[in-house]
Amino acid sequence: MGCFLALCYGIACYALAMGALLYLFGFLGSVLVPKSIDSGVPVEFGEALVIDVTLLTSFGVLHSVMARPRFKMWWTRIVPRSVERSTFVLVDAQRRAQHLCAGRECFLESSLLAMATAR
Repeated sequence: MGCFLALCYGIACYALAMGALLYLFGFLGSVLVPKSIDSGVPVEFGEALVIDVTLLTSFGVLHSVMARPRFKMWWTRIVPRSVERSTFVLVDAQRRAQHLCAGRECFLESSLLAMATAR
């Protein structure tokens, strides 16, 4: 993969990850986002606990598995070594975005819809 293309890919991956992180801050702080942590329907303690443990486990598994040398050796057969870290960041951002999906509308769709209707 050419250096310029790898650089563009890396910038795009990190920009998407930063967007997901900024949305997470807005989601948790109920600031500037269409869906926030306070806009959900309250659930029972047991259900909330299962959801939280599942989300934390998926975070741990992703980071633990992708950090292993054996996985990296396998992964770099598919993804060039020059974009391996950027791809990890992209996968993590996508996972974070999935966790912020609320019901039928994903946060990205909601954000784009909110920006389009705000004009």
